[in-house]
Amino acid sequence: MGSGYGAVAHPSRRSLRSLLRVRSNTEAIPAVKRTTQRARYRLGVASRAVAAVAGGYALSSIATVLLTLALPASRAEAVLTATMLSFLVYLGAVVWVFAAATAWRAWLGLIVPAAVLGGTAWILRMASVGGAS
Repeated sequence: MGSGYGAVAHPSRRSLRSLLRVRSNTEAIPAVKRTTQRARYRLGVASRAVAAVAGGYALSSIATVLLTLALPASRAEAVLTATMLSFLVYLGAVVWVFAAATAWRAWLGLIVPAAVLGGTAWILRMASVGGAS
């Protein structure tokens, strides 16, 4: 009579409880591996920050040059309009960098458009110099 329901846990119940216990991901990971994961994560964030600041600036500068050459307005109006629009390009670059799945993809998403815009600006510049002669 003294052994009521739940008085003594059955061994299989005990092992089930231990299996159902919520464990953090860091319990089974050795300290060295955790340190490497932390360092990799921090380097990824640092790389994204550099990409956002430097890469975003480069992309917006190249976009400003291209827009200045492409806009059909006086030189002063084209520069002013292109400069104002470059803030939107910079904002888009920063958002892209931190929305990308990996740091590599973030850098690639800045380098490819910068190369395309830079090549287009160079072609427009060479066409305008050749046409002015």
